[in-house]
Amino acid sequence: MTVSSQQLELENEVNLSSNGYVAYSQRPETYIVPVLFGVIFLVGIIGNGCLIFIFCRHKSMRNLPNLYIFNLAVGDLLVLLCSVPFTATIYTFDSWPYGEFVCKASEFAKDTSVGVSVFTLTALSFERYSAIVKPVESFVTNSRSKLSIIICIAGIWLISIGLALPAVLFSHLLIQPGEKISETERIRDINGTLLGPPYHEIFICYPFPPEFGPAYPKIVVASRLLIHYCLPLLVIGFFYTIMARHLIQSLQVIPGQATLETVLPVRRRQASEISNNSNKNRESRIKVAKMVQYFVVLFAICFLPMHIFFLWFHFDPRSRENFNNSWNVFRIFGFVLAYTNSCINPIALYCVSTNFRKHFNRLLCYCSDNDVFRSGGASQSLRPDCRQGDHSLVELRGQHTRPSEYTVTGQQTLCQSFDERC
Repeated sequence: MTVSSQQLELENEVNLSSNGYVAYSQRPETYIVPVLFGVIFLVGIIGNGCLIFIFCRHKSMRNLPNLYIFNLAVGDLLVLLCSVPFTATIYTFDSWPYGEFVCKASEFAKDTSVGVSVFTLTALSFERYSAIVKPVESFVTNSRSKLSIIICIAGIWLISIGLALPAVLFSHLLIQPGEKISETERIRDINGTLLGPPYHEIFICYPFPPEFGPAYPKIVVASRLLIHYCLPLLVIGFFYTIMARHLIQSLQVIPGQATLETVLPVRRRQASEISNNSNKNRESRIKVAKMVQYFVVLFAICFLPMHIFFLWFHFDPRSRENFNNSWNVFRIFGFVLAYTNSCINPIALYCVSTNFRKHFNRLLCYCSDNDVFRSGGASQSLRPDCRQGDHSLVELRGQHTRPSEYTVTGQQTLCQSFDERC
């Protein structure tokens, strides 16, 4: 969504339609919004950077769901690096100071990132649907799944870039009047005639060419609401409805129960182990599905206020007249919340994924390969056990069966004790 450009447009229109221009130094958002964006930038860079580093470093964690999670992190990093630093200053500077190239690049990166996020979540929901509702077919085609997912991810990027092309083609610098210039400050010619406009010029990074008419902004806002929000959420909701119905039905029959009742006594133990493994696999798939659900809910919450505001602003003919302080607060809230989505996924993953939390803790505390394990003595003997465990962001018991506890002859390693404290 072209947030930054429309924010500057709103600032200018509202100021000119009310009691004249209000200097940025007199507005509280001038100081609050850049601080919030600084937090979003730091948290997002650290969180998504660590997620990508962990994924690239450990080959064993490159399973199918994690490929999509990796793609989410790359999309978030794109908007954090190419858009957030520039957009954060729109409440600090009266005018867009970076030129037209950065205007186009920032809007393009933002629109591409939104598309990558929502389409990746849709694809990930379908992958979880296949793993839970059709586990046999999913297992049989597992050898071909990684290639198909890579092709799917490439398609997601191509579609997102294609939908973001209007931001590159049509974003431009729009000049509008700002603060008035006193006559003593204006330049005069040799005859004493005042030269230039009686106001400071404000440059706005604007995505809607005036020659396209007033209908074009409405078409863009409505199409982005439909393509980047409503339709993907409907598809995701469809998959999760089927998954929920399947899980409710499967609870009525425990896998392996019929076998336990009919097999010979000598095979009861083997059948019980098969049943337990089946239950663990199902629990693992459900856990991953819940994690995806958290991502989807966070995305829906983060972008809903922004879509509501732009629908009201562009479709209500009296929106500019009715714009008041309440709408201004709601606008800024939605503006910041939309960018918060770029840093919130690693936080959610840290809260719901034990494996990612352990890897993240070790990465920040140098618990894997750094000096804490090179001091000799007991620490050196504990080092091999710190490397044990499932090296995936998402634990899939059907793929990994390594131990998740780290103990050595009655004492815990530093890695385990730190994980438990966190």
